[in-house]
Amino acid sequence: MTQPTNPSRRRMSWLCYAKGMAYRQRCRLAGHDWPGLIEEYENVYDKRSKQEITEEYLSRVLLHGLKNVPFFRENLQISPSQVESDPREALRQFPILTRDVVRGCHDQLKSEDLRTRKWYYNTSGGTTGEPLRLIQDKWFYDVSTATALYYSRLLGRNIGEPELLIWGSERDVFGERKSIRSRFDHWLMGTRAVNAFAFGRAEMLRAIRLMNRQRPRLIVAYAQAVFELARFVDMQGLHVEPQRAIVTTAGTLYGFMKDTIRRAFSCPAGVFDRYGSREVSLIGCELPDSNGLVVPPWLNYVEVLDDDGNPVADGNVGNIVITNLANFAMPLVRYVIGDRGNLMNPVGCIDGGQRLGTVRGRIVDTFKAVDGTLVDGEYFTHLMYLRDWVRSFQVVQSSLNLVTFRVVRTASATPQEDLDEIKSKTKLALGDECSVVFEFVDDILPSKSGKTRYTISEI
Repeated sequence: MTQPTNPSRRRMSWLCYAKGMAYRQRCRLAGHDWPGLIEEYENVYDKRSKQEITEEYLSRVLLHGLKNVPFFRENLQISPSQVESDPREALRQFPILTRDVVRGCHDQLKSEDLRTRKWYYNTSGGTTGEPLRLIQDKWFYDVSTATALYYSRLLGRNIGEPELLIWGSERDVFGERKSIRSRFDHWLMGTRAVNAFAFGRAEMLRAIRLMNRQRPRLIVAYAQAVFELARFVDMQGLHVEPQRAIVTTAGTLYGFMKDTIRRAFSCPAGVFDRYGSREVSLIGCELPDSNGLVVPPWLNYVEVLDDDGNPVADGNVGNIVITNLANFAMPLVRYVIGDRGNLMNPVGCIDGGQRLGTVRGRIVDTFKAVDGTLVDGEYFTHLMYLRDWVRSFQVVQSSLNLVTFRVVRTASATPQEDLDEIKSKTKLALGDECSVVFEFVDDILPSKSGKTRYTISEI
């Protein structure tokens, strides 16, 4: 391998390595297991069947549930031997957990050995209503941390090397008080952050300065925030050094958003989608040449079911249902995450590993025609692409017979033929009896989670 000729760059490379090693060692001394888990994942990822890994962890969490969780023990007629012989088949006998079930049976879903675990409370993001209060344990934290860092490594960034977070709040990144120790830890990690919840002009310019000065190995960002930053760069004609790779999360990464981000930041490695939630952590991560979102085999197991709880055929879109393989304090088994998507045919997946073909967004982003046909919300976002007069938009279905396009216009004129085309194609999808209304507004406010939803079905 050719050694770098620039002394400062070589010195920085060694500094990043030393910082990363120091941070891992500090976390080991603090009792965290994630540094060792990263090494374990590296050793097994390409050497063991992904299916074997998943079945091992799935069996472990199901057996724990039968033994220690009253909700499962009292609602199932299944023996441990059945779980051990075929954990995937045994899983199908477990009840499906909706948010309402988890909320109503909260105490019954707690593990009876909770007192032996280091546990903490967490909540769901709350994008579909009242946030859900959950109990998670240290093992879940360590596995989640190791998985996120491992998949970042697969995208070319090691701990200690520069990383920029465009995140929901600096509190999530640095802790509420941003203590000296917290700042030191993030210096060791190589992580800088800007606040996506206060992402005005000043914060956007700060993000660009960090990109140009720091040249991060990886940018991890809220999808909506980095898309708005890319639009800001384009509209202002700003200079941004080519960025190596960008990972988006916390929102659907639509095709038009990905194209805009890639163009604005000239990413040679690419723009990658990452899908997860606070309830179950990382569910899928796009990797170079991965052909879909790779599901971490030791962290989550994915089912795609129809509205009656039956598996859909491989490749078909349905409701995404997650069994988390790492949280033993309050196991989420067959948890309805609230999104729609599809699993790729396992024949096309290496070593039997699961891959999500697409994640189509929230269930509440799926529109419904009078005859019952479901129409993915992305159909309507495509209708708004490449129209110079559209600055931002939101499409709302308030009833089977009414769809409203809320549009923030640019200074460009609004061609009537564009409005006629949008109306015609909306009726084509939802039926001629559907009324289509345009509302021209000054701004579209984000939801309480800080994310902008492009499509909303209120049915």
